[in-house]
Amino acid sequence: MAVVIKVAGWRAEGLRCPDHQVSFLKDKDGQDIFPVSLIQMPNGTGKTTTLELLRAGLSGDALTGKGSAQEWSTDKVQSFQKRNSQSSRGQFQVILICDTRRLTITMDFDFDDGRVTYSTTLPSGNREGFYPPRNVMKFFETNFVNFFVFDGELAAQLLDQEHTKAQDVIKDLFQLSLFLDLTDRIEDYWKGSVTQKLNQFEG
Repeated sequence: MAVVIKVAGWRAEGLRCPDHQVSFLKDKDGQDIFPVSLIQMPNGTGKTTTLELLRAGLSGDALTGKGSAQEWSTDKVQSFQKRNSQSSRGQFQVILICDTRRLTITMDFDFDDGRVTYSTTLPSGNREGFYPPRNVMKFFETNFVNFFVFDGELAAQLLDQEHTKAQDVIKDLFQLSLFLDLTDRIEDYWKGSVTQKLNQFEG
């Protein structure tokens, strides 16, 4: 069954980009989203920062203690603090419509400790942590998120015949790399078992 995921908007406060709120909803309490939206921002007003926050919001990469290669360091978290700000807190929130359900992912920044915590809000309630619904979780993998929240460099590569990104998108979407990981683990297990048997035989 197809899943439809739409970005309904986002909000930033106390971060190095200007405080702002963006909504693509046609009416405040509805689920109908404008089919095409254009946001124009002058240089130096936080376009790159906003893209990076969107990627982190949708992938959970900034979550402290996640243990992934993409996990943000203390220095990186603190680099998002608004310049000359006296506040030690910041927040980024992204709102999605998944089929007909609203999903809100909130990132809370603690600049004193250099930590980011997440909370996930669904119609069923709020939960501390990064917990998108299971049926859409594969779309929130880091590598796939980077393909639909992209910058100009990736856009140029998508139009360049020397870069074949479509294959990477399919691999990341369907998590085909899991088969390679599974093959490696089976091979390691097999080699370990054979070595153990040989040692027992020789002993």
